Amino acid sequence: TTQIAATAPVISKLATTVTSTSLSVVVTGYSTAREVTQAVFTFSAATGQTLQTSASSITIDVSTLFGTWFVDPANSQFGSQFVFTQPFTFQGDPTLVIPVSVTLTNRTGTVTKYF
Repeated sequence: TTQIAATAPVISKLATTVTSTSLSVVVTGYSTAREVTQAVFTFSAATGQTLQTSASSITIDVSTLFGTWFVDPANSQFGSQFVFTQPFTFQGDPTLVIPVSVTLTNRTGTVTKYF
């Protein structure tokens, strides 16, 4: 047997999906601690556009979501891996909103990945 130390989450890939009213951020990664407690999404506006200050950085408590995922026996086959999709709905044209980064946190640490 081998033991893997608990570390900060790792983000291996970021992607987005845009519709006429929404933007979804897809985060692929893993957490050897089998825990993610918080996700922070940062955005900017396209050139010539403005973004409300409250929309430039959005913090979401994801402890229950990830806790449920990691304790479900049906998901044990995935180990510490996850694919997390966070949808955002916008007033106006979502193509004018530019994703900048995603930060994930657990009790062990924090990681930020830029688009």
